[in-house]
Amino acid sequence: MMPVPVDSALNDLTNRVRIVRQWLLTLKCLHAISVALGCLAVAVVVCWGLFWFCKWQVAGHCLCGAVLVCCTAGAVLWISHVRSRSVTYSEVGATIETRQTLHRQLVTAMEYYEDQAHFPYSRGLTHHMIRRVSKRSHAQDFGDCVPKRQVWVYGAIIGFELMILGGFVISESVFWVHLWTRSRMAAASGQEAGAGAQDMEALTAVTTDILAEPNTLVTFEARSGLEASELVRFVLRCCLGRFR
Repeated sequence: MMPVPVDSALNDLTNRVRIVRQWLLTLKCLHAISVALGCLAVAVVVCWGLFWFCKWQVAGHCLCGAVLVCCTAGAVLWISHVRSRSVTYSEVGATIETRQTLHRQLVTAMEYYEDQAHFPYSRGLTHHMIRRVSKRSHAQDFGDCVPKRQVWVYGAIIGFELMILGGFVISESVFWVHLWTRSRMAAASGQEAGAGAQDMEALTAVTTDILAEPNTLVTFEARSGLEASELVRFVLRCCLGRFR
């Protein structure tokens, strides 16, 4: 019986380890996201507590907005840092061997896969070991060593944290929209009051030139601002050459 080619055995082990590596990277990223969002949620809860006890107004909302922006930037940097720290295949092999005893053969096979050109051990012995560990672990499921239930746990935690952050963002948006609307209404009412005062101070004559004899009844009609016009009746009397 011909032995299995070493490349085929190594590719089989690598593909199975790659699936576990993807799961571990996913859990690692979810853990980082949950920690970052947890810090943001704690900051939001502290800000809400300060609003309730200290009765902060606009300055407090500005300060909390600045804190939220800084925490968000820190969370993004933390998540990026965690994602940049990749998990090697040999580390994944060591994780698998904590659950399945393979006598460090899987770790050695993954080290050979990652750096074949500078592998320090005997290639013939390594090839024999790769064939043996591939045959021995063929019926084993490497995915059993991954706590896949943690995905649902992290998902629930992240969802709860997003609810807290979403409530804070909505409340802040409502506050700033209400403040902006109120300032616009105050400015508009001030302009209308100023225009109304100018209109009320203006006195407009409705009656044009009056031609009348002395000692006769004269009617004068005038309007103040936007109000209805009013009539004034008086008699021009001549006294010592002057009208009064």
